[in-house]
Amino acid sequence: MNISTDSSNWIFCQNPNPQSIMRLFCFPYAGGGISAFNTWHKYFPENIEICPVQLPGRETRFKDPLSTRLSSIVKELVHVMRSFSDKPFAFFGHSMGLWISFELARQLRRESLPAPIHLFLSGSRAPHMPCTDPNPLHHKMPDKEFIAKLKELGGLPDELLQEPELVQLYLPILKADIEMLDSYVHKREEPLEIPISAFGGLSDPKVSEDDVAGWGEYTNRDFSHHMLSGGHFFLHESREELLLAISKILQCFINRVSR
Repeated sequence: MNISTDSSNWIFCQNPNPQSIMRLFCFPYAGGGISAFNTWHKYFPENIEICPVQLPGRETRFKDPLSTRLSSIVKELVHVMRSFSDKPFAFFGHSMGLWISFELARQLRRESLPAPIHLFLSGSRAPHMPCTDPNPLHHKMPDKEFIAKLKELGGLPDELLQEPELVQLYLPILKADIEMLDSYVHKREEPLEIPISAFGGLSDPKVSEDDVAGWGEYTNRDFSHHMLSGGHFFLHESREELLLAISKILQCFINRVSR
C-alpha cells in the first residue's frame, strides 16, 4: 500500500509560530483525527507548537487508503519527521496513538535520527502487562458486537449513534485501526533514553494503574505516571488537568535549554 509522505498531509500545526521553541506531536486514538486536538493550543504557551498527526482515511485525508499495519504508518512517519527535526519535539499518543508514538520513537532510534525529548503515553497498558479484558475489542467482531463494545468504552458519541448512516461510514475507519492494533507484535528492545510520562483513567475498564506504571520499564530516564478522572477517554474528561501536566513538563525543558 502506498501512503503519502507529504508532510502537509500528515502534520497540522495549530497556530503555527516560526518563533516557537519546540513542537508537541499528537497521535490520535482509534477512529480519531486531528479534530480530537482542536482546542489543545489554548492550554500551552506560544513557544510550544501543537501539531496533531492526521492518519490516512479520515477527516482531511478521507480519500486516502486506510492502513491496517502499524509498521507501515511508522515507516512513513519516519520520513515525515525529517521535515520537523529543526527544533526539539515531544510525542503524545492516546490508546492506538500511544503505540504509534512509542514505535516511532524506537524507529527513530534505530535509524539514528533525532529523538523526541519526552514521550507522553496515554490510555494503554505497558506491553508486558497482561490483558485482563475477557472480551477485548477485535476487528473481526460482528458490527453489532463491535459497536456495543465501543459504546461500553465511550468510543462512540451519542449523537453519532443516533445516525446509523454515519456509524456505517465510521466503522471501516475504526475496524482498520483496531486491525492495526490486533496485528501489532511488540518486540523487546533496550529501554529508551527518553523520559516517559504515562497517563491513565481512574475509571478505565481496560487499563489499571499497574498497567500504566508498567511503562517505567521502557525508559532509562525519568519516569512518572498519573491517574486522572474519567474512563478510557479521560483525555477529554480531564483535558485541562492532562494538558497542564504536559505543559508544565515541556516548559521545564524549555527553561533548562534557555538558560
